[in-house]
Order: sequence, then structure tokens, then C-alpha cells
Amino acid sequence: MPSRIPTSLFSACVRPRWQCILPRLPHPLQASKRSFTMSRGSIIPTNLIPTSSPLTTALTRRNYSDHASTTRKYTPTPLDSTTYQRLSSTTLDTLLSSLEDLAEVSPSPESNNQVITDVEFSAGVLTVVVEGKGTWVVNKQPPNRQMWLSSPISGPRRFDWVVDEEGGRWICLRGGSEVGLGELLRKEL
Repeated sequence: MPSRIPTSLFSACVRPRWQCILPRLPHPLQASKRSFTMSRGSIIPTNLIPTSSPLTTALTRRNYSDHASTTRKYTPTPLDSTTYQRLSSTTLDTLLSSLEDLAEVSPSPESNNQVITDVEFSAGVLTVVVEGKGTWVVNKQPPNRQMWLSSPISGPRRFDWVVDEEGGRWICLRGGSEVGLGELLRKEL
């Protein structure tokens, strides 16, 4: 009659060699949660920051009053998908026709106008190339219900639909400037 081998001994013999050599490690997600758990305090260990530094004061006080005190003149209007598509398409069509008209007009030598060399509209993206200045790109962002502008002068901007006393328009609410899409393009082009 064969002798019975204990199951623990049998499983130890059958395990792959690397499992016998390497210690058992915790699950990666558990390890990451444990090593990156943050408390209410700073992510910087306090013993590494000198007590007289301005960073220490800011970290201990957590004074966010500068951010909270900025009041907006406008607030974004919530849009459903069909309204957003209608407004953004109308805006891009209007911009396209205005910029094409502007591109056809040749600037006089005494005027300060830029020379628009190319205006292209494809797949919801409006691209405007200005000689010697760069390329402006205006496009839709349906998930955010926004219009985005990439400008070589003012950089990237996001515009939300805002209804005010003049009606509705696309306004950039970030950075404290609250400038309209049309106003900014008119100023830069």
C-alpha cells in the first residue's frame, strides 16, 4: 500500500522554482495603495522642509483664498448634445465664411492687417494659416461641450457657451480674462 504524502509537501514540490525562491509579494494594487496613501497633510515629508521656509507656511495654513476670491462674471450654460452641435456648427460656419472673405481681401501696404494664406475646414476643425505669424486651429470638443482654440499668440484656450444680456457666445472662462472667441480672433488676426 503506497504511503500518503502530505498535501502541503506535495504542493511545495510541484510549485514552479521561481515561487520557491522569491518571497510572496502582496498584490500590486494593494502595495500601491499602501505606499501612496496620503493623509490630510502634505505630500512632502515635513522633516525635509526647513521650519522657516515659505513653503512650510503655505503647507500648514493651506490658504487658498487667492483662488476662492476670484469671481466670474459669466458662468457656462449647460447644453444638451443637439444644441451644442447646432451652436458649434453655426459658429464654425460663420468663422469660415468671415475668414475666407478676409483672405480674399489683399491688405494695403499702409494697413496693419496680416496676410491670411490658407483657410481650411475639415471634420469639424477650422485651420487658419497667417503668413509670418503661424497657424490658428479652432475645433469642437463634444465631450466637454466646448470650442477649443490653438493660437500661436495667446496659446491654447477653451471656450464655453455663455448666455448673457447680449445673447449667447463662446467665452474663455479660464485665466481670468473671460474673452470671447470672436473677440480674440478679431484681435489676433
